[in-house]
Amino acid sequence: GANGEEQPCGSVTLVVHGDDGSTTVAGSRYNVATVGYCVAGAVDDGVFEPGENVVITNIMVRNNGGMRLPEGATFCFPDTATVKFEPHAVAVPPLDVCETCTLQPTAPIVGRLYDVPEVRKPRHAFRGAATLHSACSLLGRSFHDATVATELPMKYPVEICHAQAPKHLNPRETGTLVVRVKNTSALTLPCTGENDLMLHIVLHHHLRPSAAELRNHRELYYKCPSVAAGAEWEVALPFELSDDCLLLDKHEYAVELLYKQKRIYYRTMPIRHSPLYEPSGDADVLLFATPEMSRDDYMCWHQMFSALRLKYDVWDVERYEGISVRGDSGERHDESWVGRYHGRTVVLPHAAEHLHQLHAVDINEHFLGAEWRTDMNVANTTTTKYRHGDLDSSLVLLGVNPAAVIDDVLENGATAAQRWTISGSKFGLKATSFGTRSTAEAYTLAEQIATSLCDDDEDHQYRVEALRLNFVQNRAVQFWFGECDVLRHPLLRSARLIVVPHHAASALTADAPFNDAGLWASLPTLPKSRMMKALPNALACGTAMFDAVVALVAAQSVLWRVRALRNEDMSETTFVLPDGQQLSWSNVVCATLFDLCRSAYRKSLTALPQLEELVHAIELCSSGSFEQLTNSGELLINDVPAVMALLYRFKNDVSMPSSLLAEYELLRQRAERACLPSGSPPQPRGR
Repeated sequence: GANGEEQPCGSVTLVVHGDDGSTTVAGSRYNVATVGYCVAGAVDDGVFEPGENVVITNIMVRNNGGMRLPEGATFCFPDTATVKFEPHAVAVPPLDVCETCTLQPTAPIVGRLYDVPEVRKPRHAFRGAATLHSACSLLGRSFHDATVATELPMKYPVEICHAQAPKHLNPRETGTLVVRVKNTSALTLPCTGENDLMLHIVLHHHLRPSAAELRNHRELYYKCPSVAAGAEWEVALPFELSDDCLLLDKHEYAVELLYKQKRIYYRTMPIRHSPLYEPSGDADVLLFATPEMSRDDYMCWHQMFSALRLKYDVWDVERYEGISVRGDSGERHDESWVGRYHGRTVVLPHAAEHLHQLHAVDINEHFLGAEWRTDMNVANTTTTKYRHGDLDSSLVLLGVNPAAVIDDVLENGATAAQRWTISGSKFGLKATSFGTRSTAEAYTLAEQIATSLCDDDEDHQYRVEALRLNFVQNRAVQFWFGECDVLRHPLLRSARLIVVPHHAASALTADAPFNDAGLWASLPTLPKSRMMKALPNALACGTAMFDAVVALVAAQSVLWRVRALRNEDMSETTFVLPDGQQLSWSNVVCATLFDLCRSAYRKSLTALPQLEELVHAIELCSSGSFEQLTNSGELLINDVPAVMALLYRFKNDVSMPSSLLAEYELLRQRAERACLPSGSPPQPRGR
């Protein structure tokens, strides 16, 4: 009942009375359990291949019940989803308690593994599994312990264990496709008759065998000889790219394995037409071709460089396994780009994925020259301003967050910055009678020190790297906080490090597909216009192609941009913003001049060498000796006095507008005082 107490479990006793008057008493009835069985292929090579017959032998059962098993029990293997058996039923003889026997079927127990269709889509070697299980019953009632399941791993006795060719190739190079076929079974594969095995290679029409007798063949068949157990058969096919293939295009080849006249392996792999690095010596730009760059993207870059009249070299990042060094080895390339493009522009698309491959030391060397470390150490123990080699170089990074550039490049520890440790009275305050100084005051003072250094040095940025606090009161008048580590970045504040943080700035064809109509065909439908100033020279406006064009222009020297205003290829170009406003080519160039040479200067963020160029360009204009600006037509942009001074067509009989005199004198004086020795006239910089 509800309040009853728990009692011991009960039991059942089975009593069987025989016809002869005998009596058997047991605690349980008879039960058949499967002890085990063997499964082997019809060809016992250690491999279960699709569609193969399997044979089951050595079936052992045991009566583990408490009574003798009577006659009439049958044992079988029912069909499953993966194995179909020929009809069979094996009689189980009477078994005493705990008796074991091996069943003797009247005919072999044969099942057929499921077959798989011919491979139609690229994939690797087939791997599968088939499951079968045993069963035993008596008078329509099954014995649970007789059900034993077995999973058979399935594969083909042969497979392609290696198929590889160069991922990139140039028409002047020869690549080799190497394919190895392995016998994974325990027997020698005869490869004759129904076991016929063939290798089929299909080449794109821009890929051709190097051998003269095979030059016009694009499909090649190789009949496999007999292969010993565990051995491999190798085929090597030298091939080349045709001369008419296009740079950065990808061309596929296919490898097929035919076994018993069925395709059991099919895989396609691309080969990229990769450029060789061949520095021309007079290139204006080095373009890093990343693995993500498509043929259409490359054509956009080519069209931009051509329109801007910039000669360029190409460095394939995938071919040379990196940018600064080769792969994980950390070794320099036999022929490196580093040091070849001083005073020129380096462009890295997909910078978010590859910026880590461009080392900070190489960025410094590109901007400052090979002796930048020595130049930095000249003022190792002082914060006084110093001059070092500014080579008027530029770097354009596309598709990367400006914050990542600061973290990964500008603040790359000992390789990218100069350190000072400030301590003692320089990192302390007057003592007070109101107790000890606080940690917050120490951090505030450290930031004030960095800010003061920035104010004193118009060229460089400073920041606090670390504090090691050790509060000490010295002679009751000074309280020392400990030590403060300050970093000074070697790059000038206005170094033309152009960052384009556009979400699609690396994929130029994402929102403006390239077509034969030309580079600018789709630009009048820009989806958005914006200016971002996360870094002094970070630009992002309009489509990805527009961003790239502006970045390339902003990366060039002032004198280059002045000359570019008369670029015939670009002079008729009009950029249309979403609000309907039209921007001419001169508007774009002038905007970059104004942004880099005037607005940034007011914030102490522009390069003094650029100011020197600006002053020199103004002098050329005012003297009338600059031929590009003597043609008819005014090139003005509203509300930009400094650029107006630069662009206005000054002639001998036309004086400088009085509204520009103060601006001009300010630029000239600051450039002479900060950039040049006393009394030296301004000189042009850059190319």
